Amino acid sequence: MIRLELLEETDFSNIVRWNAGKNKNYIFQWAGSAFEYPLTEKQIKDKFHQKRINMSNSNTFFYKIVLYGTNEMIGIVELANIDKVHNHAYINKFYIKEGHRGNGYGKFALKEIINVATKEFGVRVIALGVYDVSERAIRCYESIGFKKDEFTGYTYDAGDRMWKLYDMELRVDDIKLE
Repeated sequence: MIRLELLEETDFSNIVRWNAGKNKNYIFQWAGSAFEYPLTEKQIKDKFHQKRINMSNSNTFFYKIVLYGTNEMIGIVELANIDKVHNHAYINKFYIKEGHRGNGYGKFALKEIINVATKEFGVRVIALGVYDVSERAIRCYESIGFKKDEFTGYTYDAGDRMWKLYDMELRVDDIKLE
């Protein structure tokens, strides 16, 4: 169905294109404060170099989600703050391109990033942050085995309402990996 490949600079234009014509809340919902509106390739490139993403000595790896058969890039997911001492990591910047949502690709991508985290980095606990307005995402995370933790105390003013950020955590030993 899908596979993960390391994101490359030539892929940045896809991310920018997917977010063209969107507003700052749209970008903030999947990227948090990592990028400013409007999203540009330069912002992504600067973040890549600043955090040494995808470098052999890095603790952050950014993947593109690619469809088998067509080789189309349909999303991105970042595995960050990889702590090999405490066997912990964080999923950031998880995004499935519009038109490909609701087809199970997000669930498959999560399973793949969990496999990468456990097999390549020895991770046993994976966490992520999600805003309460992302109800479909929360259901997807819970279907994999993530447990919604308490409200972090962090809110984001989206204009029409305040979004509440929740932590979610997955203990790999509590689920069956495929």
